[in-house]
Amino acid sequence: MDQADKTEPQAVARYSNGRLKKGSRLNPIGGDARTARMLRDLQALTPRAIARLGRLIESDNEQVALGAIKEALDRNMGKPKASVDVKVEASLSELHLEALRALTAKANEAQLIDVTPSKTEQKQGLIENISYRDTTERA
Repeated sequence: MDQADKTEPQAVARYSNGRLKKGSRLNPIGGDARTARMLRDLQALTPRAIARLGRLIESDNEQVALGAIKEALDRNMGKPKASVDVKVEASLSELHLEALRALTAKANEAQLIDVTPSKTEQKQGLIENISYRDTTERA
């Protein structure tokens, strides 16, 4: 069965009461009518497109000819697959350790803000029942 047979609407087998017979499907190709029309129209244009591509291959303009040749080969043989060989030399644990070192360096460079209440604030009772740690010591 060629592509033209798939896009043409066919009569659906029904019983005399109008119900579908067993095994019949209303949409056997799964597409909608618009897609079927588009495929039919593209099939009609295919011979002209191939003829035009053949003329473009014979073009005096080298870039046009090269583009047409590439298109013909890509359509016929498929686009070439690129392969890349990658080798990783670092271990995951080394990468984690380096990231931790970088974070530690950033933390050491950061300016700390001392939020310890002053003696006056403590005496006035502005801040109560909050424990503070000494921010000048670093672990």
